[in-house]
Amino acid sequence: MSDSNAETTAVVWFRHDLRLADNPALHAAAEEFDAVVPVFVWTPDEEGNWPPGGAHRWWLHHSLKALADDLDSRSSRLILRVGPALDELQAVLHATGADAVYWNKRHEPAIFERDRDVAQALRADDTAFAVYESTLLHDPDRIETTSGGPYHVFTPFWNKFRKRVEVPLPLDRPRLGERKAPSNWPASADLSELKLTPEAQDGVNWAEGFADVWAARQPGRAPGEQGAHQRLEHFLENGLASYDDDRDRPDLDGSSLMSPRLHHGEISPRQIWHAVQEKSGGGPLSDDEESFL
Repeated sequence: MSDSNAETTAVVWFRHDLRLADNPALHAAAEEFDAVVPVFVWTPDEEGNWPPGGAHRWWLHHSLKALADDLDSRSSRLILRVGPALDELQAVLHATGADAVYWNKRHEPAIFERDRDVAQALRADDTAFAVYESTLLHDPDRIETTSGGPYHVFTPFWNKFRKRVEVPLPLDRPRLGERKAPSNWPASADLSELKLTPEAQDGVNWAEGFADVWAARQPGRAPGEQGAHQRLEHFLENGLASYDDDRDRPDLDGSSLMSPRLHHGEISPRQIWHAVQEKSGGGPLSDDEESFL
């Protein structure tokens, strides 16, 4: 650990939370430490029964590029590593002399077990860590039936959630900049070394039209935090009012197209939640707004 006069540093382990705004782990690290080291570790072998497929990898490549560019514009960096998560995190800790690792939860069973092992190893090394929630509006385990058990049917669960839960406001982007840059940046892989693109995987660019399709259906960039918010704004203005009907029409641009955004964490559920609430003017939600949420 660092002495009281030394720079304090936190590693922020990015996973399915590839955004700066409303990122609880990043926000906390920026508030509590002098320096922040953003890290993404590519660990496909640790994904259990849900290894990332080709389309996932294509999106991830471009989402990581967008996040790296965003951090770079704020005098920070996205450190990319390839290998077992624990080994790579420990290597980054050693290279930077960081005091802690902060990350946001993932809920897949294999990842839950992996993260538990990482936490145990960090604890054994006397390395501080903190884990935050970033992918849920509310912990479902905290909403119980009148008998104290879990709900088995969604509608009564949703009704109770709507009556009793107040979704917190999203967090602002933390101030990074040079003042949050560490004294020693660790080594980083190049994005191409992750071999996420079809050419790198298969030698054939079967996703050649992906970017054109997404760009045509979404204003601005395709994957990335900025593109997610641009698409949400476009949907709220042009698609939400007829969502209940148009979402079932494949010939119309009637769905939100938020699924890959939420999966990669380019936008958070509570950002979407509060955007819809704001769109409604704070009054009762319409059927379309209720269906979307």
